[in-house]
Amino acid sequence: MEFLRNTWYLVAWSCELTPDTMLSRTVLERPLLLTRDADGRPVALDDRCPHRFAPLSRGRFDGRTITCGYHGLEFDTSGACVRNPHGAGVVPRAAAVTAHTVVERHGAVWWWAGDREPDHGLLPDFGTLDAEDTTTRRDHLVMDVPYDLIVDNLLDCSHTSFLHDGILGNSAMLDTATTVRQDGDTVNVVRESASVPPPGMFDMLFHDDGAPVDTWTDFRWNAPSHLLLDVGVTTPGRPRSEGVGYLGTHILTPETASTTHYFTTASRWGVRPGTETPQMRLKISDLRRFAFEEQDEPMIRAQHATIAAFARCEDTAPEPVLLETDSGVVRWRRIMERLIAEDRGPAPRPRWAPAVVAGITEAAVGIRVLHLAAADGSPLPPGEPGGHVDLRLAGGIVRQYSLCDDSRDGRYTLAVQREEPSRGGSAAVHALRPGDPVAVSAPRNTFPLADGATRHVLVAGGIGVTPLIAMLRALRAAGESVELHHFARSEAHLPFLDELSADPATTHHLGLDPAGTGAVLDRVLASPGAGDHVYVCGPAGLIDAVHDRARAHGWPAGTVHDERFVATGTAPAGARRFKAVLGRSGRTVEVGEDHTLLEALTAAGVDVPSSCEQGICGTCVTPVLGGAVDHRDTYLTDDERAAGDRLCVCVSRAAGSEVQLDL
Repeated sequence: MEFLRNTWYLVAWSCELTPDTMLSRTVLERPLLLTRDADGRPVALDDRCPHRFAPLSRGRFDGRTITCGYHGLEFDTSGACVRNPHGAGVVPRAAAVTAHTVVERHGAVWWWAGDREPDHGLLPDFGTLDAEDTTTRRDHLVMDVPYDLIVDNLLDCSHTSFLHDGILGNSAMLDTATTVRQDGDTVNVVRESASVPPPGMFDMLFHDDGAPVDTWTDFRWNAPSHLLLDVGVTTPGRPRSEGVGYLGTHILTPETASTTHYFTTASRWGVRPGTETPQMRLKISDLRRFAFEEQDEPMIRAQHATIAAFARCEDTAPEPVLLETDSGVVRWRRIMERLIAEDRGPAPRPRWAPAVVAGITEAAVGIRVLHLAAADGSPLPPGEPGGHVDLRLAGGIVRQYSLCDDSRDGRYTLAVQREEPSRGGSAAVHALRPGDPVAVSAPRNTFPLADGATRHVLVAGGIGVTPLIAMLRALRAAGESVELHHFARSEAHLPFLDELSADPATTHHLGLDPAGTGAVLDRVLASPGAGDHVYVCGPAGLIDAVHDRARAHGWPAGTVHDERFVATGTAPAGARRFKAVLGRSGRTVEVGEDHTLLEALTAAGVDVPSSCEQGICGTCVTPVLGGAVDHRDTYLTDDERAAGDRLCVCVSRAAGSEVQLDL
């Protein structure tokens, strides 16, 4: 088995490393010695003395010095040999123990397994563990099965109706639909059942009467094998918050190619009165361990033995037949194949620059402004007015945000509105605090100022002012003709109010209905002159209104530019099935009326880079070899759409029965 190396693995719970003790733990076939230095910081060393390779963990540790139990060489917690008790006491230059990078986060110790510079942005987000309470239980098991089969088992929850019938699932949940979505390299697998008999463990926690419930099981996977589980039940038709459930971590660290460290926690919530007792906690813990140790592990061990047996007799490992429930499994394995392939090669030019939150200000109701600086103090690459960056947040969430300035000072300013409900990005941004680490891409610009324009009309709706304020500042500094019209519900919803109110080029339009907005646009867009250009950013309704009014007033094609924060649609109402023919392999992928092309390709094992999944960022643009395209994105220009030689697979579809792709 080939492991992903340049990433983080959990090697111990913090509570396992007590002062003056040593813990020996094999990880990725490598024996490690884990302890703490005199200041309480976690330490990881190779568990071997360089003399005769006796395990150092079999020696003594006084809190500062590790003494080999075989020949008495002494080492400090950095791995340096500090005493040779033999002969003249000369310490050979090679007498050192390899020390490894470890960090402590979320009550756990994480080991960087690779030879590249550690990327702290890859540390998974398990912030749910930071608020640990009496219902939280941390466990560590060693399972006699490979880690990848355990991940498969977790991301295909349909097995609970059979293997865990009566405990975690039942036959009534068998028809539960599985929804899989991918956000960067994060995979979410969601199963929801309506009005079904409660699984045994949850009935015990909820009403204990067998009455029907709504259930949910949400798994989040991050590479290589870090999973967060949100599972629970509630009264049919009622919100999750009125039910009971638990948040669980399932963090898998390979011990060897065929054994796995299984780190788990479970924090219960919505506890029914009278059930929060030591006896109940023990019963729940025993049920969970029974499911893992007496049901999952024997089945996966038998599965592994069968795979190995047929690999020996047929000289190749058997390929599984994939079912609808395997879409999450396909996604995580494809991502890992790509990451491991990248791991083998030379270190790539980093897409991400480590950054920190240098400051936070509140710009308006629900709008937060982030000031980002490079983690090492160097200047971040400059951007252009209208440009944006990708921001990678904890847990691997990737979102695109416009630059609010020209970034010439080596820092980035981003304004982010809290969305309700949030897909994760805005909520994660609003949870940031000064000093928190993030990662940021170099700026890109798909919404630039037009060359040769002599007058610029900027139209913003609410938070849509973010790219336009950078344009306004640049144009004012250059002495260009510019005006900004900013539409919002009220002054409380206007970001950068003080700055913009003091600028004579800015006019605010507050609390208007669609008719009032249209009347303002009629005045603003009347009588276009040669060299006039319009730039609009904001809600889809405002953007569409600007295009409609501009056409009505005779603005030439190509003089109205827009940037949307939400695409016009994904699978439109009445969408039809079609086929995607892959030109490089000749394969055909069926795309259902309720699925996007990206979802169908990913489920078929075709790895296409993607990010926003809304037709905004352009990450998933794919060449088209044949067939008409129904473009649903906002990334391609009208001319690019008319050419028909590429499409955004996350939202666009075939206009007919088939489209041929260069994949």
